[in-house]
Amino acid sequence: MRFKFNGFAVVPVLITPIILLATVCANAQVKKPKTILPTVMVKARAQKDRVLLRWAVSEPAAWKLANKYGYIVERYTILKSGSVNTAKDKKILSTTPLKPKPQTTWVEIVQRNDDAAIIAQGLFGENFEVNGGDSKLAKIINQSDELNQRFTFSLLAADRSFEAAQMAGWGLIDSTVQKNEKYLYRIYAAVPKEKQKIDTSGVYIGVADYEPLPQPKDLYGVYGDKSVMLSWNYKLLKDVYTTYYIERSADGINFTKLSNLPVVNLNEKDDYTPSRMFYTDTLESNDKKYYYRVKGLTAFGETGPASEATSGEGKQVLAYVPNIKNADILNDSSATLEWEFATDGVNQLDHFELNQSPDASEKTFKTVITEINASKRAITFTKLLPVNYFTITAVDKNGNKRSSFPYLVQPVDSTPPAIPTGLTAAIDSVGNVTLKWKANTESDLLGYTVLKSNLKDEETAVINSEPITHNSYKEKINLKTLNSRIYYAVIALDQRMNQSKQSILVELIKPDKIPPTTPVFKDYKVTDDGKVSLNWFNSKSEDAATHKLYRKAVNEKDWQLVKEFEGNTTNNFEDDSVQNGATVAYTLIAVDKSNNESQPAPPLTVQVNNTTRITAVKNLKAELDAATKTITISWSFDNKDVVEYTIYRALNKAPFTTWQVVDAKQTSIQDKELSVSNIYRYGVRATLKDGRMSGWKEVKVEY
Repeated sequence: MRFKFNGFAVVPVLITPIILLATVCANAQVKKPKTILPTVMVKARAQKDRVLLRWAVSEPAAWKLANKYGYIVERYTILKSGSVNTAKDKKILSTTPLKPKPQTTWVEIVQRNDDAAIIAQGLFGENFEVNGGDSKLAKIINQSDELNQRFTFSLLAADRSFEAAQMAGWGLIDSTVQKNEKYLYRIYAAVPKEKQKIDTSGVYIGVADYEPLPQPKDLYGVYGDKSVMLSWNYKLLKDVYTTYYIERSADGINFTKLSNLPVVNLNEKDDYTPSRMFYTDTLESNDKKYYYRVKGLTAFGETGPASEATSGEGKQVLAYVPNIKNADILNDSSATLEWEFATDGVNQLDHFELNQSPDASEKTFKTVITEINASKRAITFTKLLPVNYFTITAVDKNGNKRSSFPYLVQPVDSTPPAIPTGLTAAIDSVGNVTLKWKANTESDLLGYTVLKSNLKDEETAVINSEPITHNSYKEKINLKTLNSRIYYAVIALDQRMNQSKQSILVELIKPDKIPPTTPVFKDYKVTDDGKVSLNWFNSKSEDAATHKLYRKAVNEKDWQLVKEFEGNTTNNFEDDSVQNGATVAYTLIAVDKSNNESQPAPPLTVQVNNTTRITAVKNLKAELDAATKTITISWSFDNKDVVEYTIYRALNKAPFTTWQVVDAKQTSIQDKELSVSNIYRYGVRATLKDGRMSGWKEVKVEY
């Protein structure tokens, strides 16, 4: 196979037909959609400090136009610090449409990167000839026209080189991301609609979505005469890895790549994704142990961690390997397995064996049925696990064995786990919650989901993103919220995602960290015999346990406790301990059952030698304007020593609280925070230069 570019030839090294041609649409995010229009398909990868983007158009003709006109990349900020960003903050990441770099700039990368050479030839080459002789692979490839070949091979190469994909305008690195934000990226082709309509695509991601790359799973080797057939789980990580490197070692420690070109899966189609991937390697001899492992390669040029290694030795074995072709599940515990075996190998065959494992690991397979007659091609097994991997081993007359590849059998299971029991909840003084419950005993148990609500009758919400595998859970909650109780429940899940009913709801009383509301002085008077008579509104908090009255002389620093009143019933006191001629100040503090203290009430200053009571404000009115949904409160006061007015507010039968404080020049104010079917009450008091306050006056209005 030869690609001609800029006067010189680039010949990529090919390994076997299995590794040459990926079904590009599956691995480069250009899988042909089930829509009429071609579509820009996009894939994203979060890293610790940036977001990587890869895209391509789903059809060759549209792909060619998009390369000409380029791509626009937009970014919208959806979340900031966990909250929805209503502004969205649109940002264009491509100041001009992203197109392939000019042909002259590709020379350097082409000389060191075969994949870049393929893309360059696909974009700029006068022709795109694929000559592979008379092989089956060549015939398959040559069934496509030249544009299809450019499209397919270019996107395959882009899957293997993110650097080259960026050169081609099919990839971008966003390094302007913030750790506390999450974005919607929108990529669309800048092709004029009159030439071709191309659907756009988007992806929602942020750096908080970063996850380390996973290990490839279930690597398995079947060893033959100077050969090994390797197989691993492809379907599980097909959206993560596009290709794989295979590494071999003679000591299990030092591994080297079998080839610098990764292998790809040829068997994926629009409507079919194979479960496993295969690769055959030739061994030098049968008397030496070899170790193998695989590493996945992402569409962004990242190489993931190596799989667990598999090892074995070549051996002279049966010429043929059995193959499990079907499993008919009879019930939760039984299944009939069918297999096939080449007729030419029957003369060597002595018997079959059936092997079972819960996880496809070579070390966990156990022979569960021995001495199966060589003439049989089916057998019923009656001890199924929730998840089963089976292999059939053919044993020849000399005791040599060859086993099939694992075959997955999962019985239908619609029976949910038992409801978790024994749920308990504890909380410490800073809000650390610990939940514990009795562990379920189901063999196929996947884990647990924890539910929480703030009200007993409120629908519970899931608080763990992944099932918990142990029977306990911890979290820290905010204690400074208005609800004093919190409720938890647990649900059990099995491996088929059947879920139990919710456990009994457990109630947790939070340590009280919310102080009660502040009490407010209503009125006072100084009697002729020098006693100070005080009236106030108690705290409106239900858990207010006591109210404490404090007093001090105006020239003193420290407050002295005068009287402590239990509960919420007492709202007046007559102080006869103030010396005649003294000027004192009073304040009130409410204390709740958890010993939290309210803010002190605004100090009330009283001159005991002045027995003349200061009159209340005059002409106090509260006028409703239903059209504007406002209440205007107005008053008058003819004392020239006034410095400010305090306006108090109460809703329906609730006690008064301080609402507004305005200066002496203002004698009206509007309340715009109204809701219908309520009675609003307002009180107004004046404060004079010497600290004394006027008498109390109140008014009410219905809305």
